[in-house]
Amino acid sequence: MNLIFEEAYEEIQQTASLSLPTRKRIWLHLGEVSHEPKLQALSDGIRKRVKLAQACIHKAFPIWAEGTGGDSKLYALLNQIDAYIEGLCSNESLQATIKILYSQLETDAYDPRYEKTSLIGFAAIYMANIALYDELLFQNSEDTDLDNDLDSFTWDTSYLIGLVYSDSTEEETRIERQREYWSWYVTEAQRLQKEAH
Repeated sequence: MNLIFEEAYEEIQQTASLSLPTRKRIWLHLGEVSHEPKLQALSDGIRKRVKLAQACIHKAFPIWAEGTGGDSKLYALLNQIDAYIEGLCSNESLQATIKILYSQLETDAYDPRYEKTSLIGFAAIYMANIALYDELLFQNSEDTDLDNDLDSFTWDTSYLIGLVYSDSTEEETRIERQREYWSWYVTEAQRLQKEAH
């Protein structure tokens, strides 16, 4: 097993979480970083980082469906991201969708009924930004930064979904679900890393 993944599993066992520096190492391990992605030549690394973020969003589908009554906004954005990656949607069109959804989510975020679903929506927007610009936290954070050092509006897809997935009033349940989520995440990253280029 690759040392990066071994260390990630070890961290999860000890802390029931996966720190941002460790996640960044995993993201890097998925392929080369491209600070100026071009639609015609999305790198293998970007594609894999998008797929990893997408898997996180899929894990939260039941929570989204329950909290919104199956609102189609999230699914429409994910379909548009897929279309962008396949070259069937322009950069401008995807950015326009993000802008509209972002303003809706900003309002929802302050309503306790939509707290979880707005986090899932922000996680999907972050995923869209990986497709557009690659992983933003490579450029917008220091190597030693932890999630709590960052503005909550810059949190990445995996962290946001982790918060939603492990949300519980029972501390023991929360820790157990956190450990389950992050173990799943590392396994998913490993699977993607092994995928053919």
